[in-house]
Amino acid sequence: MLLTYLHTAARRGELFELIWDDVDFDNRRIRLWTRKRKAGRECDWIPMTMELHDTLSWWYENRTFEESNYVFLCESKAPFSQEVYGKPFVNRQKWIRGLCQKAGVKPFGIHAIRHLTASILADAGYPITVIQAILRHKSANTTAKYLHNQRGMNVDLDDAFKRKSRPTTPARAEGRPILRLVKPAG
Repeated sequence: MLLTYLHTAARRGELFELIWDDVDFDNRRIRLWTRKRKAGRECDWIPMTMELHDTLSWWYENRTFEESNYVFLCESKAPFSQEVYGKPFVNRQKWIRGLCQKAGVKPFGIHAIRHLTASILADAGYPITVIQAILRHKSANTTAKYLHNQRGMNVDLDDAFKRKSRPTTPARAEGRPILRLVKPAG
């Protein structure tokens, strides 16, 4: 789930409601539904990185609850989770806090991951219009508020997400990774 947040810049509720019909493995894209639009609930297709594609493919093949169409379900059998075991998430209040504690970093919220994704893309040299499309903002001004300077940290999108055993993807002549935006069908 954390990788999906990072690689899609999804909002919390968008992943809580994500179903397998929204994951298009053949075209490497994910459909995210939002309520943040004036017209009500709308969807956008966004590209999937190869790492996310491979991870979600594995997750699909090894899912605990094969009968459920939801991508992320509560799999904890802890006493406080028994009522929601096997059901889609409504909230995950302590999840990120626990991960931060294990990693020894200052606690942050799920929404901060959207800011991080935007900043990583900006630092990798993507124009604000591309970042705006990935974040699914209607205004570039909103997107600009998400960008935090990552300079000096040597964060490159491919380097941040690749595994040592996986070959690197080809890059354009400018040295930027290739990113393909997917327009919604219809």
